[in-house]
Amino acid sequence: MFTLFSSPAQLLKEMKQADKPTTLIVTSTANPYNKESLKQYVDGVMPMFYSINGEVIKRSKLDQILFGNKIGEFLLVMDFPSKRALLALFESEEYRNLLRFRKNGFLEINIWLADDLK
Repeated sequence: MFTLFSSPAQLLKEMKQADKPTTLIVTSTANPYNKESLKQYVDGVMPMFYSINGEVIKRSKLDQILFGNKIGEFLLVMDFPSKRALLALFESEEYRNLLRFRKNGFLEINIWLADDLK
């Protein structure tokens, strides 16, 4: 099963840090044979992101690799005012209920959090 964190201790460390803004970066390849699961995941997760004041910065189809390896065909970048709220969302029962749709709706999905450099 996919987990966002390598351990519960890492989650606690993240949640104990001073709350700060963060950026969510998702790359994915949709499963063309299970578009219904993809739709159910997206229709479920996007309102959750908006409910914690997530702002879509970029939603794109990845076009051309200039250097490196392909990491999916779609890109989503969102900013959030609270990293703590986003981490809590990913650990919520409501989000866990979407995991089967995420698993079946994508051939590949990568989810990162990026913090500003200081």
